[in-house]
Amino acid sequence: MGLKEEILDLERSCLEELGHGLDNERGRNDKYRTEYYRTFRGNLYEQMEQQHIEEYGGGSGGEMKDKRYPAKMSSIRSSSAMTFNLLGNRTAIIKQNPYGLSEGIYSVAYEKKMPTLLGRNPANLDAYLCLTGKTGKTEAIFCEMKMMEWIINTPGCLNNAYKDEDNYFAKLKPDGKTSVSAFLKAITMLEQVMPLHEIAKEVTVGDEVGINSKKVHFFQRYDAWQMFKHTLGIYNMTSRHTLEAMRDKYNNTSEVDVCEMRNKFAKVTLLNVVFEPPTKVIKDEKNRKKLIAFKASEHEEFELKFKSSMMESGVLQLFIDDCGFEFDIKYMSAKEFMLMLEMTEDRWNYLSRYRLEK
Repeated sequence: MGLKEEILDLERSCLEELGHGLDNERGRNDKYRTEYYRTFRGNLYEQMEQQHIEEYGGGSGGEMKDKRYPAKMSSIRSSSAMTFNLLGNRTAIIKQNPYGLSEGIYSVAYEKKMPTLLGRNPANLDAYLCLTGKTGKTEAIFCEMKMMEWIINTPGCLNNAYKDEDNYFAKLKPDGKTSVSAFLKAITMLEQVMPLHEIAKEVTVGDEVGINSKKVHFFQRYDAWQMFKHTLGIYNMTSRHTLEAMRDKYNNTSEVDVCEMRNKFAKVTLLNVVFEPPTKVIKDEKNRKKLIAFKASEHEEFELKFKSSMMESGVLQLFIDDCGFEFDIKYMSAKEFMLMLEMTEDRWNYLSRYRLEK
């Protein structure tokens, strides 16, 4: 039994103990029977309100629709299901915490669209939490949630379009400089600390089948390029230097409300929340050692390589200079995240499926 299978087995056992065992009616030989609920609703702590169903329905991930395969949100390892189960409908209460996030009642929205480059589809942030302060300025937390992606998948690479200054929304500042230079510098710095991988892909030209390969940079575990794109998306929606180009592209559509986030925030945090199974629950020694190594790599790649590059390149400083607020990028486990949320005992017990502990 591999690491993925052992973790899934632990999840199934936990859900059965909670009285939420899988209800899939597919045949016993169907591999989806051991990972998916019959519908996404079986995978949720509470019924999802219509506004959030519409938010997920507008996302690009096909979270709720059965197509060739079952809907993503019906899987017990769905990060979108974990996101909703942690935060719930409409509002979430954050308690006093050691992470520098303000206490209060935050409004909650899902699958928030954040444009990255001209001519490309917006990125979707898993959750958007907003707290209105006494001065009228708000504090925002944008969440990127990971369940088992960092354990079983290879992080994505960066499209070359991000290396071309002409593809960015940001326009020249009065001093003749552009904020794009900080993002381009971040790309260079990240590539310098990332391994170079060769990716082979089978291609067909006419009757001939061949292999097309290319060399790209990405980390072993941490999905840095996705977080880079999310940072760029938040900058685009809050910087005065992108407003004109953003309006030209989006003002006549309902795809993105360009002015919604302009001059609104006093503080913004991009928060990476990651499901981290406790090492002690993994019984197979080989799998346990693998998980220990994966966690070490995930943490090191975030803190010592990704975040340091975003700081040293000047990207984080851009938010103070161009957007008028402090911006930070944080990483925490799903357990650490739920510990700072106020919730009922019943919900806390249900969320043990993401802590894998009694």
